Amino acid sequence: MIHAMARLGTFINFIRMDPLFVPRFLLYRLHPRAMLPTTTHLRRLFFSSQYPNDKLEDFNQYLPESESMVWVLGLIVKFADFRIMVERSITGLGGSKPDGERILILVGEQDVLMDVRMMRRLATRYRDAVKQLVLSENSQGRVGSDEDNEAADTETYTENRGNGVRTVVVKGAGHHVQNDLQWEVGAQRIADFLQQL
Repeated sequence: MIHAMARLGTFINFIRMDPLFVPRFLLYRLHPRAMLPTTTHLRRLFFSSQYPNDKLEDFNQYLPESESMVWVLGLIVKFADFRIMVERSITGLGGSKPDGERILILVGEQDVLMDVRMMRRLATRYRDAVKQLVLSENSQGRVGSDEDNEAADTETYTENRGNGVRTVVVKGAGHHVQNDLQWEVGAQRIADFLQQL
């Protein structure tokens, strides 16, 4: 299945960020909060290094005890094939707006769980699935080649587009782009993506 390497990569990134997790998890007798015992762990895992302590405390009080365990258990579940996901879930590929994107991948530049390199590989796999699907369904359907990718590089984000997939890297943001200091940049890129649908 396709996400096996991404799941493994995410777990490896987590262990690199917190090498004492396994002994602490055993010491805590498998308690879910062993993954995020302090606000320092919370910051390193989810936010940029500049994220203020008072905001971390606020975020931490709403973090459910079970969220950490759900994330770990989610690494075990198999995901669907990219082609099947695109075929069953994405509409409008190769249609009246052949240059329009239907998939958005948003990642924080400082994301330690699902790093930028991993998300760019994800975008490539989606682009390959889109090309296969559009070309097999409709020889008239147009998708750009990988060489046609448009790229943007601003002070606040970088963006790469092609074959129905847009990848946005929000500069300075951590894993929780929507809650980090740069949330407005991410929100604007999502709004821009939605407007072109």
